[in-house]
Amino acid sequence: ASKLRLDWVVVAADVGVYQEVAGDRLVPALGVAAQCRGRRKIETLLRILEATHFDLVLSDVDNVFRRDPFAKGVNLGDLIRAHNFDYIFQEEPKELNGRPDSQHVALGDAGGTGFSFVAGSRKPKSVQAWFATLLAEFDLSQCGDEKTVFWKVLNALRLSHGGTKHETHAFQCVGMCGQPQVCKAKMGETLEYCAMDPLVHVVGGEDTSISQLVTYHANDASSEVKIKKLQTMKLWAATQQLGSAGQPPVSGSGEQRGEQSKPAVSADQPTSPHEISEEDKRIQGVVQKRVGVYADKAAHPEFGKVLLLTSANAAYLPIYYTWRCWSKKHGLDWAVIANDDEAFGKLDEDRGIAVLGEQVRGMVGTGSAKLDKLGRNKYAVVLRIMRLAAVDVVFSDADNMFLKDPFARGVSLGDLIRSQKYDYVYQEELQK
Repeated sequence: ASKLRLDWVVVAADVGVYQEVAGDRLVPALGVAAQCRGRRKIETLLRILEATHFDLVLSDVDNVFRRDPFAKGVNLGDLIRAHNFDYIFQEEPKELNGRPDSQHVALGDAGGTGFSFVAGSRKPKSVQAWFATLLAEFDLSQCGDEKTVFWKVLNALRLSHGGTKHETHAFQCVGMCGQPQVCKAKMGETLEYCAMDPLVHVVGGEDTSISQLVTYHANDASSEVKIKKLQTMKLWAATQQLGSAGQPPVSGSGEQRGEQSKPAVSADQPTSPHEISEEDKRIQGVVQKRVGVYADKAAHPEFGKVLLLTSANAAYLPIYYTWRCWSKKHGLDWAVIANDDEAFGKLDEDRGIAVLGEQVRGMVGTGSAKLDKLGRNKYAVVLRIMRLAAVDVVFSDADNMFLKDPFARGVSLGDLIRSQKYDYVYQEELQK
């Protein structure tokens, strides 16, 4: 890609990516590591589509560009320039049944998801609704295989022949290039899609005689086999940067940054691996276990990256136990900042987070200097959680009781969070 003078961003699926890729090229994957990879990818793409209305070209890193795929006269570039399609995909080897001839026509009922184009600007509301449906299907299937989930949703729409009532702004019909129209709907309600030319954008196999080859996707193979495929196709260009086994050298300098140092870690990006202590790993484990607000993680996917957090020391545990009782009643899940060692020892290992800062013991009242220390401790832990896991945080003092579910539809806090309009939501102190 660099040889062809292309530019790109990288969705970072884990914090390890930050060690090797420049910070201004990274987009942290939404969700948490415990969630399935495909769901995190779709959620991240949906957020980009909502925020930008940009068109997206998605490429797995084992899909290598021998020549410029966006040049005039090249299949993918010409399909994008036509502005006729909402989605462009690449067929899989099993659909192609070996090397296809020039008369091959894609059926449009199956394919890959590792190299594709999504038009975010052409019918933005419909495309976003489509991706939201994909997210919901991931949750219903308990994070099934990405390709299976993707094509299940598209084929359900294709086979409905326009007869299924969908939500507002969602596609009602599909139109596949080279295939008869299966249904009729308004232009803005029809998902128009097309497959790439498999002789230009090659997938699988190791046929070095394909003269038209522009891109090569070494998919459906283990990492070692992928490398061998790319070597056979004379596309493996990492020998100067990787060892013989494909592993990064000890003194590697990262992704073409020259003498430029890595940017400082901020609250907006996860901490890089060399800064992760054993305590940080433990915090990550607690967050992965408790994120989602509800104990039933599949029931409310809109809160999949929201962590409910409270705090207590040993003297405050009776109040926390009452808070816990009300929270359990509503099926909630949460983590706890332990402000002293005694409280930490009494909390579940996968729920308690040891305080970052000075321990505070005993009951603390208004006006006490200890209250300031508690405040600092709280913000230090919240900041660390956001750096490590890139989640949203709802913080509740343990004396703030939930008589009803605060995240339910029609309840102020839950609706404010669902709207995704706000960076901060707070509670007034009306008695003042």
